[in-house]
Amino acid sequence: MRSLNVIVVVGLLSGPAQAESVLESISTLKDAVQQQMAVEETLEKILDIQPSAHTEPQDATPRAETDTAPSSGFVPDQAVPTHFELIAKGPTAADEAYAEARKAEQDRDYALALEKVGQALAIEPKHEQARLAEGRVLVKAGEPEKAAELLNEVVQSGRSGWQAWYWLGTAYLLDREVDRAAAALDEALRRNGEVAEVWIHRALIEQQRDEHRTALQLLEIANELAPNHPLVLLNLAYSTEALGYQDAANRAYRRFLSRAHRGQVDNVTRFAIIRHLSDGEVVNSPSVGGAKAPSKGSTLDPQIQYPARLEPAS
Repeated sequence: MRSLNVIVVVGLLSGPAQAESVLESISTLKDAVQQQMAVEETLEKILDIQPSAHTEPQDATPRAETDTAPSSGFVPDQAVPTHFELIAKGPTAADEAYAEARKAEQDRDYALALEKVGQALAIEPKHEQARLAEGRVLVKAGEPEKAAELLNEVVQSGRSGWQAWYWLGTAYLLDREVDRAAAALDEALRRNGEVAEVWIHRALIEQQRDEHRTALQLLEIANELAPNHPLVLLNLAYSTEALGYQDAANRAYRRFLSRAHRGQVDNVTRFAIIRHLSDGEVVNSPSVGGAKAPSKGSTLDPQIQYPARLEPAS
């Protein structure tokens, strides 16, 4: 505040016109200081949360498609039914083909997954889980345009849950349809606001719009649902750096590296961040689980990853 007082005195001694100009400068400076304090406060809230004990990604547990989610924000992927579970409920041939598709999807054999989903739908065209799975697998296989077309049919059926809207938003995001992605993800959040990954994707949209302060607020919500989620930390670092707070961003990048364990983020991303911290390159591409952001010619260009523990329920 001493520097502000000096400016005021100099301005008053120089005359009314100069004083008015100085007062405008002070107002601008105060706004900048308040903005910086807001960013630092958000950063401290997220980074000061004590890390939880780490466990390696586990096989997903069974979960039917509903509009509810665990309070932790992590929604386990739907597991493939066991042989005895299928016998107990009397599976149809379509159910069995769908189960094979889910196994292939978990193994990241997307070509086989699409083949098996096609078999399920050929037997039972209205198999809702298979219809959703087809769009979801197309997203993972890097065909967002086809995925969006299929998922639009799913959501227009009126029987879809938040998952269909989430994957539709992800498809649009990968296809650089930012406004459509925002609308779809907003609907997913309206149906279920307790899944961290949906908030992360929504923050990514604000990053693409260069609205990094809004992105930080959305990431803060995601962090409340899933403290120290590595992809919250990565995108927190990106937005903080984009706002010009390099030291704070470096803290977030280092926290990300300490929390991103094997299977959560690909090694290409990890290496790019390590290199960035060592040579000071500017990172221009945020990352989320399940989507790679549209590139802005960045030095950080992660591959699409879908770890089971980071993927919302199918």
